[in-house]
Amino acid sequence: MSVPLSLSRLPPGPNRRTMRGRGYGRGGNITGTSFDAGPEITTKQLQLIIETVPKVSRVAVLWNPTSPFIRTYWQFAQDAAPALRVALQSVEARDAKDLEPAFDAMVREHAEALVVLSDSFMTVHRDKSCGPCGKA
Repeated sequence: MSVPLSLSRLPPGPNRRTMRGRGYGRGGNITGTSFDAGPEITTKQLQLIIETVPKVSRVAVLWNPTSPFIRTYWQFAQDAAPALRVALQSVEARDAKDLEPAFDAMVREHAEALVVLSDSFMTVHRDKSCGPCGKA
């Protein structure tokens, strides 16, 4: 199964090549940005997913609730969701041990796409914050 993914940076190393082979880039279903333009970018990430896969109705949002500025990003996502006609699944990860259960919750709740709200924690653990999307 292919899951649209929107994140700020691709993980380095083999996962980067695997993700490219699975749809990153032209014609693929993985979107991303290479910079942080502020919390408004969260709305754009959701829009890109919906443009890529118009039938998406449930989007998981992986974020670190201990990061004060990321709370603003989460609020932007919540504000945008009704107009975009998507339901959001808040998936919180405070440390690395929370990531695997977070992806289990996404599967259990039938998330059809994923947005990763990137802070220093998600950047440090970017190889894990892509979950099964980056596995061969």
